[in-house]
Amino acid sequence: MKVENIDLAGLRFSENRIYGGKGEIKKLAEDISKNGLINPVTVKAYFDKEEGHIETGLLYEVIAGRRRVEAATLLGWDVIPCRILEGDEVERAEEIAGSENINRLTMHPLDEATIFKNLLESGEPIEELAKRFDRSVAAIYQRILLLDLDPCILSMFRKGQLTLQSAAMLNSLDKEGQESFNEKFKGDYRIRDGEELPEWEVTRFISSLHNDRLFKGIMDKQCDTCKTRTYFTNANLFPELSSMEDACLDHVCYLDKWIKVLERKIKKLKGDNKSHAEATIFVSTDNRFRKILGKTVTLDQVEYKLLHNHWETRAEKEGRNTHPCFELELSTSGNLDIKPSFRKDPKTTTSKKEESKFIGMVSLLELPKEEADKTIVALEAKFKPKSSYDNPAWDVARSVKRNVNYKVLEIKAQQPDNEKEIDIFLETYLNRNKDEKVLKFFTGSTNIKDIRSLSIPKLFALLNALNRSEPYHLPDINEIANIKKHAFTDWAGVTIPELKAMYQEEIQKLTPKVDVQADEKKETKQSKPKAKKKGSGKKGMIKT
Repeated sequence: MKVENIDLAGLRFSENRIYGGKGEIKKLAEDISKNGLINPVTVKAYFDKEEGHIETGLLYEVIAGRRRVEAATLLGWDVIPCRILEGDEVERAEEIAGSENINRLTMHPLDEATIFKNLLESGEPIEELAKRFDRSVAAIYQRILLLDLDPCILSMFRKGQLTLQSAAMLNSLDKEGQESFNEKFKGDYRIRDGEELPEWEVTRFISSLHNDRLFKGIMDKQCDTCKTRTYFTNANLFPELSSMEDACLDHVCYLDKWIKVLERKIKKLKGDNKSHAEATIFVSTDNRFRKILGKTVTLDQVEYKLLHNHWETRAEKEGRNTHPCFELELSTSGNLDIKPSFRKDPKTTTSKKEESKFIGMVSLLELPKEEADKTIVALEAKFKPKSSYDNPAWDVARSVKRNVNYKVLEIKAQQPDNEKEIDIFLETYLNRNKDEKVLKFFTGSTNIKDIRSLSIPKLFALLNALNRSEPYHLPDINEIANIKKHAFTDWAGVTIPELKAMYQEEIQKLTPKVDVQADEKKETKQSKPKAKKKGSGKKGMIKT
């Protein structure tokens, strides 16, 4: 392997090589400009598929370092230091590319998966790959499984619209589940605008498919290798997901696990505690048990009730008007704990009737007690809840506050001018719309005093600019050629041709330079062209 400076125009990229991704090329260029290129690009002699031979000394294929090449192009370099593979190194180009790229932090997980898959298909033992790349065998398999994601989800992941955690969660779904995800989110405005979909949205979607959290206390050997679970807590498989919950994707099997565990534990508890031999009640302060099992559950043909373990019904020991029961509890590690307990008869408790939610509101009226009670009854009759989740008192309180708020603002509108209002508004507005780059365009700083020194028209121009600082306000790049007029550019005083020229300039910055002379040299090496057929076209025209 030797190191030489090679013309950037002579570098080529493999069409099927996507290792590394675009990344933040601009930041990399700034770092290279400041500190120099620490690691040369790795290349090999370019093989011309059409001609069937290697272009020695003219063209080179980039094996590792695509981002470095793009950064150097952005800096306007003509040449770049390269390590040129020689001898058997050329045969190991794929392996060398994988080693260099995987061990860099900028590697995209899909590119890792592609490298692992290619190396395995070339006959490399997975145990050797695990040692060389410092990965577990399971982690390598799981990376490769990412490639089986639905094509639309793969595209979203590649574009940065899904995190690795989200992709791994969706990878646990079957084909129908992934298609359902596409149907739900393909038209989402965030996806259209290229934004990242929050992980909680993906988690909520998976939960909507009737998935259930796996707890340590109900898992058995079958769960260890089951493909209908998400592996969210298995750090050996997906280290990135070690803090996330593991879910079962087979609801019937999930409930069966619960039933078997409860039957086994209750049978033992009843055998050890004669006082609980006939107990048919479960109690818990954890509402998850009711959500998982329902209000009743049948164990060994006996129906058990699941009740909330309220402080007023708890009993420390057996006594008059108490009933034997089993107390359920889930530890933070997911272990299930069941212990014999006692519950007081609810009829003997002195719990008060649930108070009306209108009491606090009516108390503000300072009415005599009899009149206040009648007022509460009247409010409850007028504003009846439409469902168990409805809270009419909250809606009434919100309506009252809104009307009072308007009155307060009406009073404020009648007050004389106050210079402090400007600072109050700017502080409130900038907390929501602070874009320091835009502020510096108009004022040269982010200081409110400097902003206040602007003329009134300039100040409102700044506020308008802050509202329009997101790129989605501009017309689509692919449609610019057909646009004649645009509200945003009209406001900014920019014509469509000027905007089009700006687009072209930015696109050119990202486009690699092409050496026409190198292409001409390549053409001279080609075989003599065949004689043209009659009527094949005029001289100088390029056939397409």
